Amino acid sequence: YIYGRIGQDEDNESDRATSSKQIIEQLLQFSESPGDVSILLHSLGGTYDDVLETLHFQRMLPFKIDVYCFGCALAESSMLLFGSTGTRVISSGARLTTTDVYEDVGFLNASKLEAYGKMISSRRKQLLDFISERSAANIGELESELFQGTSRPLIPSRAAALGLVDEVQ
Repeated sequence: YIYGRIGQDEDNESDRATSSKQIIEQLLQFSESPGDVSILLHSLGGTYDDVLETLHFQRMLPFKIDVYCFGCALAESSMLLFGSTGTRVISSGARLTTTDVYEDVGFLNASKLEAYGKMISSRRKQLLDFISERSAANIGELESELFQGTSRPLIPSRAAALGLVDEVQ
């Protein structure tokens, strides 16, 4: 059960957070057990690095990971729902929000800014690849729906139509 953020929010360190390391350690405990694993997701966002690390790890496990969201899956944490290797279920009243890949780059010179641009593009591509693996949408459609640079809600029925979730309850 994931509560709060996935990865520490650098702007608000008082938030309760679950790191990708903690998630991976918990999932490793199940690697000897028969059957699939379920995650109940209620998360208020997090960091792309932690979510990408968790998604990469999921693909190496010998079992499927089902994700059930009955509350919030905001921003980066929604990618765990979309990119799950097992069944993806979301409640009809869940709040589902995505945002564009964001990085606070501060005051940098041009070469550092260019490097950050490449890193952000790489993250976006990785996320789109993970999500498109399981969805009915092509990468262009997913990019226009999910990465517009705004935090606009994606209603559960639309997520189902795009193949981002398997079931809306």
